Amino acid sequence: MIGLYILPMTLLGSFGSLALKKASSSSSFLHLITCKYLYLGAFLYGLASVIHVLSLKHYDMSLIAPLTALTYVWTLFVSAHFLREAVTIGKIIGIAFIHSVGSVFYLLIC
Repeated sequence: MIGLYILPMTLLGSFGSLALKKASSSSSFLHLITCKYLYLGAFLYGLASVIHVLSLKHYDMSLIAPLTALTYVWTLFVSAHFLREAVTIGKIIGIAFIHSVGSVFYLLIC
């Protein structure tokens, strides 16, 4: 089932971004390379990449690639909850646009 790949892959990507955002607050290069969030973010992205490769083994890339955009949806909620970033109508429209265009292209090629 494709959801067993897409859901964890996209959630790990979103939380990887959160960890890297936290690492970005480092005050110096030395602090950055010793920051646990840098390594956590890299690990989460790496795990998401492994799941991505496994999903490509079982499904067409033309199916998997558009579904990876689900990461943007999770990132909107993760950043709002953990970073207190505003969820604006512009962000919602942007994500909806990306998903709409991806859906249209998918329907055209299938």
